[in-house]
Amino acid sequence: MLTDISQLPEYPALGRSEAEVFWRPTDRWLTQTDFHPTQLPHAKARASWIKVLHYLNDFYHLPITHQTAATELQLSPNRIYVLCREFGRKGVQQLLEEKRIEQAKHYLANLDLKIEAVATLCGYTGATYFIRTFRKLTGQSPGQWRLHHAASDSRDTSKSLRCKITDKDL
Repeated sequence: MLTDISQLPEYPALGRSEAEVFWRPTDRWLTQTDFHPTQLPHAKARASWIKVLHYLNDFYHLPITHQTAATELQLSPNRIYVLCREFGRKGVQQLLEEKRIEQAKHYLANLDLKIEAVATLCGYTGATYFIRTFRKLTGQSPGQWRLHHAASDSRDTSKSLRCKITDKDL
């Protein structure tokens, strides 16, 4: 606990007096209660939620179900469902789909891969379901999205040069 106001960190943007205004009541509350940071409401739940998020981010490219995530994270499938609803405001599958589509957008914009390859890299077993999901979440097919959002690089100029050469030859 802070016992001396001189221990306050400097906040150049706020100024010392505003930092004191914030820290004094906080310090007073902390010293008057038997508070410990692990006693925050939902501290264990937040820690579990972070584990679930890390798992989804690290293994989005694999077939993931409630059961596989539960086994890997040593949580019950119901607990994972509750954590996702409580903290993510969505179901596990919806969070996973959003992560996969986010990665698919990155691959589509930066790599010259076929749609089927992008689908496989993002954990989809088939391109059809990937395209349907992509269209549902973005409003465009992956091919349309690539045309509108692809990074301008040498691949774009080579395509336009090929078109010009083809036009001249005709």
